[in-house]
Amino acid sequence: MTGGRDPLLTFHGYASPRDNERGMVAARQELVFRHEVRAGDSLSIYSEIVGVGTRSLNMLHRMMRADGQLVATAEMTGVHIDLVSRQPCDLPADIRRLSGNLQASPLR
Repeated sequence: MTGGRDPLLTFHGYASPRDNERGMVAARQELVFRHEVRAGDSLSIYSEIVGVGTRSLNMLHRMMRADGQLVATAEMTGVHIDLVSRQPCDLPADIRRLSGNLQASPLR
């Protein structure tokens, strides 16, 4: 369920990882399977940014069956790094500003 990360970040204005020699790495991932999924089930994945720090952000991905049943969640923490030094660095200011618009909380 990590494939939703890049389109989600791009939607919020985060440039390509190669731009400015910066990128994101997954520092933590927690995947919870809640219900069985069978071949042929129609699924949708909903992604949101649920927290923004100075150098990191938290994302939540929810996989839903067509009938609305939640079948899996993935909570992730991504850290913004300098791709040359491989050290954490501050997120761009426009991404950090997202924290003022967030009202979601992780599913448990």
